Amino acid sequence: MRDIINKLRETYGKSYIWILLFATITFIKVFVVQTLMEAADISLWFICINFLLIFGIYTITLVLPDRWRVPGLFLIYGLLSTVAFADIVHFRYFRVPISIYSIYSAGQVSAVGDSVKSLIKPGDIFLFIDIPIVAFVFWIKKIAIKASLKDERIIALVTSILMVFSISYLNGVKVDKNMYTVNQLGLLNYHLHDAVQFFKQDKLEDVSMQSYLDRRNGNKKRIEDLKGYGIAKGRNVFVIQVEALQNFVINKEIEGKPITPVLNSLVNKDSFYFDKYFQQLGRGNTSDAEFVSHNSMYASMRSFSYKEYEGVDLYTLPNALKAKGYSTIAFHGNDPEFWNRKNAYPAQGLDKFISVDKLNSDEVIGLGISDGSLFKQSIDYYKELKEPFYSFSVTLTSHHPFVIPENFKGLNIQGEYKDTMLGNYVESINYFDTVLGEFIEELKQEGLYDNSVIAIYGDHFGLEMHDSEIRKQASSFLNREYNYEDLLNIPLIIHVPGAGVEETISTTGGQLDFFPTMLNIMGVAPSSDFLMGQDLLNAEEGFVAQQNVMNKGSFIDDEKIFEMSSDGRFENSKAWSLHTGEPVDLDLCREGYERAIQDINLSNYLADSYVKGDKVVEVDKDKKITFSDILDHRSEEAIEYMAEKEIVSGHSDSRFYPDNPIKKSEFLKILLSALGIDVDTSTGGDWWAPYANAATEKNIINDAELTNSSQADEFISTEQALIWLEKAVKEDDTFDLDPGDVIDNISKDLNLDSTEELTRGLTAEILYKVMNR
Repeated sequence: MRDIINKLRETYGKSYIWILLFATITFIKVFVVQTLMEAADISLWFICINFLLIFGIYTITLVLPDRWRVPGLFLIYGLLSTVAFADIVHFRYFRVPISIYSIYSAGQVSAVGDSVKSLIKPGDIFLFIDIPIVAFVFWIKKIAIKASLKDERIIALVTSILMVFSISYLNGVKVDKNMYTVNQLGLLNYHLHDAVQFFKQDKLEDVSMQSYLDRRNGNKKRIEDLKGYGIAKGRNVFVIQVEALQNFVINKEIEGKPITPVLNSLVNKDSFYFDKYFQQLGRGNTSDAEFVSHNSMYASMRSFSYKEYEGVDLYTLPNALKAKGYSTIAFHGNDPEFWNRKNAYPAQGLDKFISVDKLNSDEVIGLGISDGSLFKQSIDYYKELKEPFYSFSVTLTSHHPFVIPENFKGLNIQGEYKDTMLGNYVESINYFDTVLGEFIEELKQEGLYDNSVIAIYGDHFGLEMHDSEIRKQASSFLNREYNYEDLLNIPLIIHVPGAGVEETISTTGGQLDFFPTMLNIMGVAPSSDFLMGQDLLNAEEGFVAQQNVMNKGSFIDDEKIFEMSSDGRFENSKAWSLHTGEPVDLDLCREGYERAIQDINLSNYLADSYVKGDKVVEVDKDKKITFSDILDHRSEEAIEYMAEKEIVSGHSDSRFYPDNPIKKSEFLKILLSALGIDVDTSTGGDWWAPYANAATEKNIINDAELTNSSQADEFISTEQALIWLEKAVKEDDTFDLDPGDVIDNISKDLNLDSTEELTRGLTAEILYKVMNR
């Protein structure tokens, strides 16, 4: 035994000297990176844990054959330095280190290469500059690490595994499951915990559906009492998600010139402008802005949401409008696989996706086709779409680092902000504003503007707050300290031409609220209680939970901002007034902090249940809808009744198209079926001919009104339909009232316009009233 111990001391003493050296240098590097990431208050416990973890990782090299041990040390050394480098670059933009889940988004890096390059600082070379120096010393000195015990590799492997797994277990005991940060764990330990969560994925705790439903139901109002309900019902919808558009540029000038004159004009006429509207993202940045806005669910903090929930059948704004007969289309001037849009959009309800593979790359700026070119090319697609339609456009030109050609700069900044990040930013936003104005003019020329609603919002911040130079520029420009209330504040403008509204809504809201707010404006009642957002036109109070940029548990309400401490301790957090910037007592933030965590956990729980196919809540689970596009339609009850009686039917796509005009032949068939008039359909010929013959025999139509296919395919006017109906009622002996009075009463009840074409939905309503007279 003594010989074995001496051998271990002799062999491992030499080996562990080198391992200790590499672990120490790596620990110093990690400590510097942690400091740059503002992780200053890591406990002594987790400092020791991080060193042991690094030491345990290097111990793995002792498992290797003798000649591979030194190369193994340098391989691990290089990998850990690369991870630290990736962490600091990722942190500079996202405020969190890189995650194991980032493997899903690794393919997106090349598309944003210029943005990534701009985040790399010259000082980052310190993470790699020592590697060739140490390697040169090892080569000159011919240093080798040899073993003299055949059992050494087994001992080393067991030691390394025990250290890593012990630390993983201790993390589970010591770390709050709702939040883990670098400030809590230290950098390497953070990555270990992240990896454990990736494979373990514990069921979320603190999920209370009932408390959420109680709060939501307590704020519900009757539809007839809702402000703005149906103000844009039946209109074409244009939603434009603007890259990096922050709210502070609205109605702001630089060197005497307005930055966004077009947006300013929209704000001041026929629009609802939400000036306390905030981003709410996960790990997917721009794509998460889309996901949150369309789904009213929190984004994933594991992977980006379009990957995490790819193909999952969720209730979305495009799907809700499709159920009302809308066609849907999306535009983006980049690769269709960027952020997995091509695979994610179908389940989101976006049926057509027009990206760079279907567009002419005639004008490329930065990441892809310019906003101006994208808008111009979209017009031809709109002219071919069946109306009403829902259009979703994602712009690109104002993407970080905001470099656009000189001939596209409309502000021509010459003063202190020339060629600064702030100056370039406002130039790129001004460019978007200019081409937006051109797009609106083209909509007017094509007759698409008046019957539209145009919603415009920013996807996320453009100017980083934690870069000292950029913050200094932004603070100088705003004449106040540039803080979270500026960084996260994006505008939402919902423009309804001709509506006569001009209102600024200052209820605090976020991207979660876009879906329910748009449903209200479109006159559509939601088919699910589990929209995590609220209709901002009718909200009694505002609340926005954050989990990206600010730590989970942070929130913004109508009065204050609460920033959860990065060390995970509530008592170390900060809060200040949204209006004055003065500090706020943390005791006033406890309820909001708990609500923020609970709502995020609930949203994740519901989304995860759908991913697993175990839906804990169904959309409209207690209501049977025969056709997918009649929910909440004015004719819904009549259509359901007529369908149950097998008098009307839908199309092969399970839709009824209630707002489409109806052909003479179709109306006649429904009319005769509703009144129970016998028709011999065995006579052959065109399908409508037996109905025309029966109607002629009953004096409902004359023998020249429906004699060929051209007449059969004509759309019937409301006036002509009522004439046929009155004649049919005269032939029905069960009517006690005068047929003319029956028709007059129906026309009055339904507010019929005899000069318009009759729709399929109104046909069902008219005959429903006749059948239930």
